[in-house]
Amino acid sequence: GFMNRYEILLKNWCDSIVSHQLTDDRLPQRGGLLCDACTAIHGRADNAVFPLAYVYKMTSDKKYLDAIYLLLDFRAGVTAPDGGIYNDGNNAWKATTTLRRPRHIQAS
Repeated sequence: GFMNRYEILLKNWCDSIVSHQLTDDRLPQRGGLLCDACTAIHGRADNAVFPLAYVYKMTSDKKYLDAIYLLLDFRAGVTAPDGGIYNDGNNAWKATTTLRRPRHIQAS
């Protein structure tokens, strides 16, 4: 079917995600995404599941569904006993990093 420019962009991003996914069964990080910027494999890679699902529904291309299953397998390996997700393999941090809102900015 017809894809609008946002869907085309999303598909391009998801194609890049799929191309960076580790698929070797011998790797403990299988399913994770290799980060070009720092060559790390970040724990929150599973945040890509929803965009991949959207593109799978849009295209019916099984590579996106396969990528989702790999990401979910990867997530299981970086989930802490308390349910938190480790951000990086060499770091015990397992929360979302946020910045405090400056006082001069009012919440709407």
